[in-house]
Amino acid sequence: MDLQDIYRSHPKLLIATLAAFLAVIVVVIVLTLSGGSGAPQPNGQARTHHPGSRTASTVTVPNPNYHPSYIAHFRPSSVDQRIANEFAASPDNTAEFEAVKPAKPGWTAAFPRVPSATTTSDRRYLTEFMAELLNVNYKSQSRLDLERWVSAESGGEMLPGEPRAAAVHALYGELFTPRAVGDSPGPVPNAAAWAQDARRGVVQRASEITVTGDPAWARAVSAGLTSVDPLLQIDDVSGELTTTTQGHSTTRRFSAEVLLSSALHHPGYGVATIDAWKVTR
Repeated sequence: MDLQDIYRSHPKLLIATLAAFLAVIVVVIVLTLSGGSGAPQPNGQARTHHPGSRTASTVTVPNPNYHPSYIAHFRPSSVDQRIANEFAASPDNTAEFEAVKPAKPGWTAAFPRVPSATTTSDRRYLTEFMAELLNVNYKSQSRLDLERWVSAESGGEMLPGEPRAAAVHALYGELFTPRAVGDSPGPVPNAAAWAQDARRGVVQRASEITVTGDPAWARAVSAGLTSVDPLLQIDDVSGELTTTTQGHSTTRRFSAEVLLSSALHHPGYGVATIDAWKVTR
């Protein structure tokens, strides 16, 4: 896999962050005026009540004033410039990704924030992230809450030539609108399949999660690929996925290539894309 292959496997593009920021502010104001629990918390976050698919969920909204730190005076390498030029000449499905509207970011009791202690280590963070993404009781957990959680844990796909306002929502498009953006299905069932699994009482659990550095990414960096985001990197993740339905369990292997980056709503790592998702027996 060469530099061009690395780049073209990951440019998943969506909409700008401004809409999410304004939406969070409006929700907090409305709930405060109506007597809700929208008062700011000591950590700069606000708690709001939103109707879930089954019962009302208490949503912890990320601090709207937080922004990731990118390299202030970044000078792209010759390799970066070549990749950016190639992207500009063939932008792929940029428009489709930009048209997707992500859920408002937020954490709930069903899908809480990934522990802050893990966010300084790519492997610890990714292990926790994948466990929470894949450990699902479809009957008791809401798909909407998972959408909010993914938005809150997302990072920006800061690769050469990508429109920044769209790249920051790449992960949401991959996981929740793969057909609309021309992407392969990932680890999250569509709404109809989620509802069916809920009726059947399906419970899914991930175990034996292993995270290693991606060799192709290491070669690309050695060849000169850089980024305005100092945390940008690809890790390979694998493990076991056990699905239990009415007392019957099936265990399969899963694997994926995950692009990590600076989280958009909290310090440290976030996830920008999940590619090459595979489940095998």
